Amino acid sequence: MNVIKWLDEHFEEFFLCILLIVMFVVMMAQVALRTFGSSLSWAEELTRYCLICSGFLSLGYTVRKDTILKVDIVTSMFPAKIQKLLNVLLFAITGIIFGYLFFESLGLVSAIKATNQISSALRLPMYILYVVCSIGLFLGTVRCAQSVIQKIMHFSDSEGPKTNLEKELEQTREEGGESV
Repeated sequence: MNVIKWLDEHFEEFFLCILLIVMFVVMMAQVALRTFGSSLSWAEELTRYCLICSGFLSLGYTVRKDTILKVDIVTSMFPAKIQKLLNVLLFAITGIIFGYLFFESLGLVSAIKATNQISSALRLPMYILYVVCSIGLFLGTVRCAQSVIQKIMHFSDSEGPKTNLEKELEQTREEGGESV
């Protein structure tokens, strides 16, 4: 059960950290090699693909952390119960959009796979990049569903929705044990 809990809490973080490390190491090697008059022919392509993958994999992460890009100035004008209801609706709509894009991306993956297209420098099948995009959309859909369920379960809690700053301060206190 601990493995499932760890995956639920850290799945996206783990892969995002790996992608960031790969981008850093490859680009630093590229910079170092260029200073000596040589370079890696595949470095920019790999870094570009890692950046694209991290963008799609971060969808689920931002939903889980409730830091997904949203304009909450309008919702903050309403009473707490209506704010909670609007948050549930917004995450449900976001999840539906992610789900729709996920199912549409599956057709795109099979169409790209049928072309047998490969990348120019790495010589990787291009459909792999599209599979990662589909995985990111799937994770975003799952995380939206989890968020909707969690928000519905805590709908009757007395306190209103917390701002991202309040959430970060609370998380910092829990992790560090220090007063902020």
